[in-house]
Amino acid sequence: MIEIRDDYMALRPADVPGVEDAVHAAAGRQRLSAADEATVAAATRLELARRAELRGETPAGTGDPRAYRDFAAGADLDSEVRLLRVVAAHRTTIRLAAERIERSTSTPRAGMR
Repeated sequence: MIEIRDDYMALRPADVPGVEDAVHAAAGRQRLSAADEATVAAATRLELARRAELRGETPAGTGDPRAYRDFAAGADLDSEVRLLRVVAAHRTTIRLAAERIERSTSTPRAGMR
């Protein structure tokens, strides 16, 4: 499990305005605790960075991975498991928030509408 998070931490999280708003909108009626919301927002930034990396892009406004302590916190295996459980439980919210942000920040390409 530690290796999963290590792979994410190798990414440079996208520093995109409105991530928290996108998480709220994507969560819909589902309530998130403050701690879960911070983790989901950080995971959404990392998801945006992962998607950009797969497209061969560098996300605009990439941040310092150490800046996301809510995601990076974890001194032992139990805390690693708890963090990954939160991310797994909210994977749909993370995906929807990332898609919402990508739609709002995408620009039409030449010749495409």
